[in-house]
Amino acid sequence: LVYDIDEDEKIINVLWLEGHYDDK
Repeated sequence: LVYDIDEDEKIINVLWLEGHYDDK
């Protein structure tokens, strides 16, 4: 997927996704 967002926003999303899926 391609997101038209800032690099900081991408990093936050990646960290959230990693934590989200790690928790499952």
